[in-house]
This record gives sequence, structure tokens and C-alpha cells, in this order.
Amino acid sequence: EIRNRLINLAGWTAAANRSDSSELRRKVVETFWDWYRDCPAPELPVSGWWDGHKTGFAWQEIEVALRGRMLLSIFFASLDWKEATPEFHLALLISIHQSLDFLTSQYARFGYKPHNHQNIHGMTLLAGGVLLPEMKGSAQWKELGLYILRRHAQTDFHKDGVQIENSPHYHAKVFFVFLDAYEVLKTNGTPAPETQWLEEHLQRSADFLLYMCDGSGRHVPINDSWHTSDVALLRRAAKVLNRPDLLAITGESPEKTWPPTSRAFPAAGIVSMRDRWHRDALVVILDASVRHSGHWHCGKPNLVIHAGGQPLACDPQMANYDDPSQWK
Repeated sequence: EIRNRLINLAGWTAAANRSDSSELRRKVVETFWDWYRDCPAPELPVSGWWDGHKTGFAWQEIEVALRGRMLLSIFFASLDWKEATPEFHLALLISIHQSLDFLTSQYARFGYKPHNHQNIHGMTLLAGGVLLPEMKGSAQWKELGLYILRRHAQTDFHKDGVQIENSPHYHAKVFFVFLDAYEVLKTNGTPAPETQWLEEHLQRSADFLLYMCDGSGRHVPINDSWHTSDVALLRRAAKVLNRPDLLAITGESPEKTWPPTSRAFPAAGIVSMRDRWHRDALVVILDASVRHSGHWHCGKPNLVIHAGGQPLACDPQMANYDDPSQWK
């Protein structure tokens, strides 16, 4: 609830600026105060990484990371609003600081943990360190955020650029994390040599993002993936990374830039095949990936066929997280 309310509020903030709506800006301010009164600061210290009694299934840590990133976006998007008071922006800064302090303390207590959660911690710490240089802890936030991201880039990906959970959904989420970090650094004047490793990592992992989409740009449902759209993320990546081939899925780039219609990811054990780059494409995904993921996703081996942007034949994957019957 804490996370979803903030994600909605960030969307409303963007809509208020795009529409230049004073009424919507006032609604954002009112809704933030309602959230601020209702959602307490994250507690420190947590007693364990998987402390089910206090933090749930590690969700408090990941929720705080998403909370901090949304609050940063709302803060900067609303800086020149006449509808916002200094107290509004002070409360935002306090909330941001609480989130970043929590993530710093959490890492100091538990250290490196594999798989996708900690990537989001790194993204938020880096963004806070870069975007709020006046804060006392900004240098530490940036340094820790970069350290977390670089270490996970080295340990959480196959040689072919696929995130080790072999899940299009989680791969896209983590790709977004690294793209956001790269764009924040690049936009704020970080020299190219310092971001080269990050760009190389993104270039290597962008292909799986593209090939795991059906003709309409939605994830194919293998390995705990939701059938949600990646088009906006592909457009952002194409612009930031200068990769017009990533727009083959929408036909927005010249046909001469489109990549081959089939691609194997041998380290992950997944193959994507389609008859063309078009919304009505026939797409076949073969998943023979090994059982190597943080969530122990079921459904292997798997065959998925999509046609006309819709599933034609696939395992619906209603059971996840190591359901023994589904595994068999």
C-alpha cells in the first residue's frame, strides 16, 4: 500500500505538469500529506534479511527503495509549484532522507545479497547521492549505490546478458534500474569513462528485453512473468543508448536497423523466434533454462506461442514459487 500510493502519486505529479493543472497539483499536495501522516518512516534496525514477523518476505527493504525513488521524482517535479509550501518540500526531503538512511543501515547490517531486490536499493541510493549533493550523506549514498549496482552487474547476469532468474519480467525490472542509474549519471555530467561499464552492461542486457516481447511489446509469460508491456522501457532505452534496433517491436525505426528475427540466449537456455517484426508476428519461445533463480521459478521446460499480440498456446503459470505439482 505504501509503495502503490506513491507510484500513483508520482504519476499524478507528472500528469499535473504535462497538463499544467493547478487543480491536480493541489490534489497531489493534499494526497502526499495524507500519505505522510498515514505511512510511518521505515524502522531500523531490521532483525534479519528474511524477517517474516517484522518485515514480511523482505518487502520492507524493497518497498523503502521504491519509496525513496518515487519521493525523489515527486520532489524535483514539484519544485516550482505555487500550490506547494516549503513545509511540503521539507516533508519530502525528510522522507527521502529516512529512506536512504534505512537502505544504508540495512546494507551495513546485512551486506551483499544476490538477486534482484538489492539492485533497486542501489538505484535509489545512487539517485539520492547524485540529485541531492547538498545532503550530508550524499557522497556515501552515491558511492554505496554504485558499488551495489556494479557488484550485481558482475554476479547476477549470465554471459549472454540475461538476469539469472531467467524471467522476462524481472529482467525488465532490473534493466530499468540500471538504465535509470545510467541516465541520472549521464544527465548530471558524470564523465563517460566513469559510466562506461554501466553502458556496456546495458548494451549487453538490452537484447533479452527486446526478444522476450510478443508482437504487441508485452512480456511472454515464462518464469513468473506478467504479460505487461515493455514498449515504454524499450523507447527510453533506444533513446538513451542510441539503439534504434530496440524499436523494431513498434516499427518506429528504419527497417534496415531491425535485428534478426530469431535469437538464442544459450547461457540462459532460452530461444526467441518470430516470423517478422510486426504486431501480428507469430512468436515462439522455447524455455529450457535451468533451475537457477532467486524465486525458483517453475515451468521448465516450456513452450510459448503468441500470434497477433495474444497468447495462442502457453503454460498459464498460475502456480509459481516452486509449486511441486507445477514443477513436475
